[in-house]
Amino acid sequence: MSVLTDGDRINLPLSLRQNGGFHLGTKWYLRGWTPLPYQYLFHHLTQMDATFLAGIAAGKTTTIAASYVIDSITTPYFRTLNTSISARQAELPFEMIMTWIEDNPNLEHLVDNITLRPFPQIDWKNRSYNAFRTMGKDARLIRGEEYDRINVDEGGFNPTDEALKVLRGRLRGERPTGIKRMGRMDVVTSPTAVPWLKTRFYKGDPAHASADLKHYFSIRARTRDNTHLTEEQIDAMERMYPSEMIAVELDAEFPDFGFGLYPESCVAACTDFLLNEEINAAVRTDDGKIKPGYRLEEDPRHGIYRLEFPYKPKGLYIAAGDPGVDNPPRRNAGAV
Repeated sequence: MSVLTDGDRINLPLSLRQNGGFHLGTKWYLRGWTPLPYQYLFHHLTQMDATFLAGIAAGKTTTIAASYVIDSITTPYFRTLNTSISARQAELPFEMIMTWIEDNPNLEHLVDNITLRPFPQIDWKNRSYNAFRTMGKDARLIRGEEYDRINVDEGGFNPTDEALKVLRGRLRGERPTGIKRMGRMDVVTSPTAVPWLKTRFYKGDPAHASADLKHYFSIRARTRDNTHLTEEQIDAMERMYPSEMIAVELDAEFPDFGFGLYPESCVAACTDFLLNEEINAAVRTDDGKIKPGYRLEEDPRHGIYRLEFPYKPKGLYIAAGDPGVDNPPRRNAGAV
């Protein structure tokens, strides 16, 4: 027996991307939510590589959550993955989608199953699914599956684009219906100074000399572009930030740190992604019990801020500090 309601028979065809109906789908299935113009544009892009730079509260998590849901419920066997170097960041769209599903008669009946471990996944009755999981070093944890769409959430915090190269290999194949998978790679992120992100963004920027708009498209959304925010809310943010933070955090401009940065190769040499894999395996266990001695606290925007591992008697431990000359969250604040 079909699970489709009379409302589904009307709204699912209208919501198809080839019919330009993203806004119609979100209105019916996502509790009346209406996309802003740049969110609508992001969903309907036809390029295989999309980049979305966003200021605070510009709605990038909501954009991914809504776009992936509408594609999934309108297209059988559609598979999406939201991934990040931080498990907390990878799972944020899942939490958003759950608020749309719970007690929603227009959407809840289309859900087949929801699992939380070893990572969150929503299975739809049309055999589509949305997965939310950390990638590990250079996306080594994302193997074997084929996807229609993958989003590298807060991708600008990856020091290199090696993970994107691995993930591109997962965007292939055909659905059981015989239709080729969409194969679209999304990078939705706050702006950072990593060179590969700038290069990717400029390839999709119509105003840039290196633009390749056949394959890439880029969107920049400022905090002020979100018309759901009040002027008072935005003014309060601006009063708290120095000018260089306003450019990055609110206007989604690439940071300009001058020539005082360490070379990227030096930073990469100090980064051990195996620690991410170890801590995620310890705190996100199948039985939900955190292994003794481990502790992980994360902020969705800035990543991990507390990381604890069990004491190793033969380990070498180094403490370092920089007194700084300013106060958090300003640059050059003290740090240990």
